Amino acid sequence: MIITVDISHLFIVSTLMASSLTTIVASAGAGIIIGYFLRGFMRTSIASLGNRSRVVSIASDSSEEDEEDFHFSNDGEYKMVVVIRNDLKMGKGKIAAQSCHAACGSVKRLTRKNPEVLKKWEWCGQPKIVTKVENEETLVQLAKHAHELGLPSQIIRDAGRTQIAPGSLTALAVGPGPINLVNEVTGSLKLL
Repeated sequence: MIITVDISHLFIVSTLMASSLTTIVASAGAGIIIGYFLRGFMRTSIASLGNRSRVVSIASDSSEEDEEDFHFSNDGEYKMVVVIRNDLKMGKGKIAAQSCHAACGSVKRLTRKNPEVLKKWEWCGQPKIVTKVENEETLVQLAKHAHELGLPSQIIRDAGRTQIAPGSLTALAVGPGPINLVNEVTGSLKLL
C-alpha cells in the first residue's frame, strides 16, 4: 500500500497562517503607535479648550499666585472641601455644576504646581466634602485664609446665563491638602 500526501495544501495553510499572524502583529503595532500620538494630541487639544466658567484670583498679586507652589510636610490624610453660597438659592443642578467647576479648577492648578500632593490625595480616595456659607463675604474670607495657609483653592464667578446674576461668586474649592490645614479653613462650616 502506497500513501500519497499532497503537501501543496499544507504549504497554502501555513502561508495563510503566517500571513494572518503578520497582519495581526502589524495591526496591533500600528494601533499602539497611533494611540501614542493621539494621546499627546488629545491632551494638547483638551488643554487648549480652556474653562468656560471664570476663575477669580483672590491673591493680592495674581503673578505671585501663579508662582506659588503647594508643598506640605504632612504625609497623613488629604481632602478637598467645596463651599457653596447658600444665599443664592441655586437649584440642585446648578450647585452640582458650580461644585464641579471649583473642584476641577483646584485639581487642575495642583496638577501643574505639585503633582505629588495630588497623588497623595488620590491615594486617600480623593475625599470631597460639600459645605455651605450664607454670603459672598464669607466665601471670599475663606479663599483668602486658604491662600494664606498655602492651600490650593479655586473660587468661581458664574457667567449668569441661567439662574443667578452675572458675576456672582458661587463656589470655592479648598484643597486638596492636608486635613488639618483644610479643616483650619473650613472646619466650622455646615454640610450642604
